[in-house]
Amino acid sequence: MTTYGIPLFFEDKTGKITGSDFVDIYDRSPMLRVAQVVQSDRILRYIYDVGSTSIASSRGYSSSEPEVTLEFGTDYSLGSIYFGRSSSRSIPMERYLRRLSPSGSSLVRVFRASDGSDYIWGYRVDMDHEWTVSGNLIHLISYLNLNYHEKCTNMSTLKLIGHYDLKPAGEPPYRSSGNVLTVYEEYQHLSIGMA
Repeated sequence: MTTYGIPLFFEDKTGKITGSDFVDIYDRSPMLRVAQVVQSDRILRYIYDVGSTSIASSRGYSSSEPEVTLEFGTDYSLGSIYFGRSSSRSIPMERYLRRLSPSGSSLVRVFRASDGSDYIWGYRVDMDHEWTVSGNLIHLISYLNLNYHEKCTNMSTLKLIGHYDLKPAGEPPYRSSGNVLTVYEEYQHLSIGMA
């Protein structure tokens, strides 16, 4: 795959957690689709890799198997996460998305990605992003213990992998949600796990 030196910018078409398409605005990476199915005993959220946007319109995701399936209780309690098209490999979400410490916030979680490395999903750990994925646990722990001013100046100690940003307040309406998932190019293989 050709590298360009710029991040992948996945436009979140609907901005709804119940289902959306994430389209790379430069059509360099496969489009990701998130779909939700509510059943009587559980809620399933499927993440599909539906190919490039040029073929996505002609290819229905229903004929494709999901890359990842997230299973929740009807009250959105954590269930299991299933990997791969056959969904034969699974792990309880509480083991996959681990808290940094037993008393730590549920809004900062560690997970092991498909490349075998540990990464951190954090909600508003960086004032510029709604959600952030970073790749150095030791640096994140020190970062979270710093005061506000130091957070702004010491962000360079973290290896930023990607982030999800909401449309800025006051922006005019778009044909999509205006929200963007950014994945830095060297980590594009992790895109499906961040959607």
